[in-house]
Amino acid sequence: MHNIDYSSFFKKLKSENSNQNELSETECNNLLHSAYYKNDYSKILKLQELLAQKDTSKLNLNSINAQIIIKAAISNTLDKIPENKKEYIKRTIFETNNWTESSLRLFAISMFIFNTDDINSILKAFLNNIQDINSISKNKQKMFSAILINYLNYSLNHTNIVIKDNVYQSIGRLKSLRVDPKNCFAKIMANYYQYVLNGDVAKSQNILNFLKANGMSEIV
Repeated sequence: MHNIDYSSFFKKLKSENSNQNELSETECNNLLHSAYYKNDYSKILKLQELLAQKDTSKLNLNSINAQIIIKAAISNTLDKIPENKKEYIKRTIFETNNWTESSLRLFAISMFIFNTDDINSILKAFLNNIQDINSISKNKQKMFSAILINYLNYSLNHTNIVIKDNVYQSIGRLKSLRVDPKNCFAKIMANYYQYVLNGDVAKSQNILNFLKANGMSEIV
């Protein structure tokens, strides 16, 4: 009734026989997600404690450590991430030839460490490979939407060196998402960036005011 994928739902449930000392990917992602959107460094520290105390044998530690580097930088200055750590993040993203949910998530939040030419070429490849955003899995759809939104945000500060066709296609892909509650934020953000790029200050401000009025001031 609520369009919840049953397989994803049951994967999140711990069985009665599960190892209570085992740290799940869901727990890690929840803490990282909360740290990122609430700018809460304490969540990063909490995750680091759990990584030291619990069984992490089933986790992709490279991906988690790379996300910790990025999200820990929120409390400081992003450009202070050392070059060797930036290279570590890039290696983690491209550790396989195929884009996984983990690598997509990591690229979405680490876009700022790439140069503009790399970002433009990666985005162009994404857009060419994913002509219909509604045809991919729900989780990859969510990650791809996050990448497109972050690219649009990036483009506002690099208007002279981003590929305009990438920008317009990104907005188009987000707007083409099915009318579904889970796609609401992505579709709203597509309108927001279109208004900003068109110089329509009043309409873009209306969206910011709407988000604030609905408890999303931190995202604004």
